[in-house]
Amino acid sequence: MKRINKYNEKMVTHADTGVTLPYIGYKFTKGRKSRYRKEIRKYGFASPETWDLNETASVWLYSHIKMMLDIGGEIVDFYYPFTLPEQEDKALAELGVPLPLRGSAGDIFDFICSLLEEAKATDDEDRSFKLTTTAFHIFAIMLPYAWW
Repeated sequence: MKRINKYNEKMVTHADTGVTLPYIGYKFTKGRKSRYRKEIRKYGFASPETWDLNETASVWLYSHIKMMLDIGGEIVDFYYPFTLPEQEDKALAELGVPLPLRGSAGDIFDFICSLLEEAKATDDEDRSFKLTTTAFHIFAIMLPYAWW
């Protein structure tokens, strides 16, 4: 069975290694296929996922937020207006989340995904790192709201 992550069409490229990971849509080269399959059976993932851990974490976060909003959105209205506690709202404001977006969890999760998409699209490594770091800081604040 071929496992492809449907949410990562924009996010996944790993031109440096030439190795691709199955759960995020990558294909293994023939010579390494059996080695990585053994690692997946033993650890649950292949070692290439650790070579560029910031990329792997970004892809994981992006795809899981997208799926949470898709599937969870059938049960919970993530876009229902709500008010964050003052400390969390202030922290999000300092991280650059615009006021209109701070009115619903869904809007904030969409904003995280847009930061990760922008980080992937830019050729400026410093900007990409800053965008990715900001996305993870925002996610850390929103973690208590990431359930359904």
